[in-house]
Amino acid sequence: MVKVSVLMPVYNLEDYIEHAMESLFNQTLKDIEIVCVNDGSVDNSLEVLNEFASKYDFIKVFSQENMGAGPALNKCIEEATGEYIAFLDADDIYVDDDALEKMYNWGVENNADMVAGNLKFVEGDDYKIVDADHYKRKLYRLCDKKTSISPDHYGIPYAFYKNIFKREFLNKHNIRFPPYKRGVDTLFLARALVNVERIYTIPVWLYGYNHAVGGGFNKKLSDYDFIRNFFKVFKGVFDIFYEAGFDKVAHEFKKELIMYFNFQDNATDWGIYQLVLEVFGEDGSYFEDFKPEYEVFVATQLINYVYENPTEEVYVKTKEEISEIELVHNKKSTEDLFKKAHLLMSSDSLPDFRQNYLEYSYLTIEKENEKLAKKVRSLKRKNSKINKELKKERNLNKSLINSSSWKLTKPLRAFKRVLKK
Repeated sequence: MVKVSVLMPVYNLEDYIEHAMESLFNQTLKDIEIVCVNDGSVDNSLEVLNEFASKYDFIKVFSQENMGAGPALNKCIEEATGEYIAFLDADDIYVDDDALEKMYNWGVENNADMVAGNLKFVEGDDYKIVDADHYKRKLYRLCDKKTSISPDHYGIPYAFYKNIFKREFLNKHNIRFPPYKRGVDTLFLARALVNVERIYTIPVWLYGYNHAVGGGFNKKLSDYDFIRNFFKVFKGVFDIFYEAGFDKVAHEFKKELIMYFNFQDNATDWGIYQLVLEVFGEDGSYFEDFKPEYEVFVATQLINYVYENPTEEVYVKTKEEISEIELVHNKKSTEDLFKKAHLLMSSDSLPDFRQNYLEYSYLTIEKENEKLAKKVRSLKRKNSKINKELKKERNLNKSLINSSSWKLTKPLRAFKRVLKK
């Protein structure tokens, strides 16, 4: 049995595989296997993987039709034979060359089911290592010493790939990825967290996440099918945490979803609103612990929808629904939302509301334009001041060069340049 199986699902990442493999070859732990699953790539990813496998007998390559990240990762686990399981996406890298070795040794020493390291971001074609803002936001714990922690102290279930897991532990509790194309990692890690007794932490930087390729949370949600899957994953995580008594962690994780709801574009996307109702229910009880934020999201959606879909039926129904939402004392409500809600509730008819809404929107745009105009004028004044100072410096420099003292010291400056050489 090898010490660590490194699992690598691959989909259309031919330009990145070599960097990932190189970081693996640099690891001081040599008793590893690399299990790759090509998930129906249409580029040359499979050819690149097979070329590596032909050179190194510890690289195993499997291929399947495109089924998404979840099924690809599950296939990796099925084919793995290592004592511990580690993960590496083909567009990411490992950072510390001795990270896997240290994590494996720490795991064996403590018979640990889960060992946690740390995460960095990588940027650009040169794979520049930068700090991950996840730690600044305190999304999950920084592993700054060799110790053990309770699983509910890990943080929210992000960055599953900065950890290694005993394969026997994953199989015993049937911890697998959901059959989705995206967003599968959080549910996998949540299942691990509620089943592990202790997490053993060690101060190493294991994982380098290529943020530019992987993208942020909102970037990944490119269509409604993906969004539906993400919502199902979130709900699945919440249900798992609440059942296990991880209420505080569930609450912190729910903040991430609420933030997504209220991103500017999402707050007026009726399709997203419909998916929220479909997955989490129409009564809003699932978000009782974030009631003010959720009601702002609902009110924004409803008011925007009635304006975009001006039918009498929608108008009447929306007024009824808005009347049940308390926005006056809602500290999360904005002045703009409150004004629009007031226009709706005080209107006598649909045409009346639309006319008042248009007038209000026009005045709002006028105010924004005036703010921008003031900012432009301010920038022009600053630019003019900088140009005057630059001109002054140029004139001073020109005067200095033409001065007699500058000409007299020319031989001395030339002599100094010779000495420097």
